[in-house]
Amino acid sequence: MLDTRMLDTRREKKRVWQRGTTQFELPASFRTRAQAIAMNLTVTGTIDAGFFTVFAAQTPRSEVSNLNVTGSDQTVANHAVTRISTAGVACYTYGGAHIICDVMGWYTGRPSIISTAPPVNPPPPGGPLPWIIEIPRLGIRHAVLDGDPIRVVNSGNTWHWPGTGLVGQGANTVLFGHRTEYGGPYRNQHLIRAGDELVIYTADKRRYTYRMVADFITSKFSGDILAAARRVAGETISLVSCSKTNRLPTDLDFRLVTTFEFVRWEDLG
Repeated sequence: MLDTRMLDTRREKKRVWQRGTTQFELPASFRTRAQAIAMNLTVTGTIDAGFFTVFAAQTPRSEVSNLNVTGSDQTVANHAVTRISTAGVACYTYGGAHIICDVMGWYTGRPSIISTAPPVNPPPPGGPLPWIIEIPRLGIRHAVLDGDPIRVVNSGNTWHWPGTGLVGQGANTVLFGHRTEYGGPYRNQHLIRAGDELVIYTADKRRYTYRMVADFITSKFSGDILAAARRVAGETISLVSCSKTNRLPTDLDFRLVTTFEFVRWEDLG
């Protein structure tokens, strides 16, 4: 018998995201003496409802459940017995979470032979709205919302332009806010300088950091605004607000488009 923590994804500060699989090796003695293990499976910081399946690593996974959760931000544990392989033990998650595996003991026999490649996990999906936006240069920390643009910006928040990307999708994201009215959160947008940071916190506990690389003056027409927001290639966020042609507040016929490029993302769950 033993009581050993073999896996704890919190150590790498990266949850296993939806439809992902993680695996861990077992001590050398297991690889010739054991065919199955008894373990305690714990999940925490869950992303969404779903099930978890433990199975012999790099072998076909059966559609069975060793543990279920009903929503986000849950911590649930369950005892499990699973076959092992020469590559160890794998855990699949439908809804995503941190996964912790404590091995309690083993059953003698021979491990399964691996028959599939190591798991290749899909990237996290686009970060769901609402977000929190922080722009230190402007002293901004408020919500980014979708829906009716007038309602959103008149509440002093930032509007997510429909049809543009979500953070984490590798796309162009476009945001709009007031320059002078309803608190004028973007009154001093013209003071943002190259290298200044913009940070987005998503509803599922991710943090995305961007840095300012360019700004443009364009017309009030949607096609021109979106074209300006896409001038910088790659994963970007562009802030849009009304502006005079000299970038100062404000003229309803023109827009200031300030573009930030993606730097990094972190899992805070």
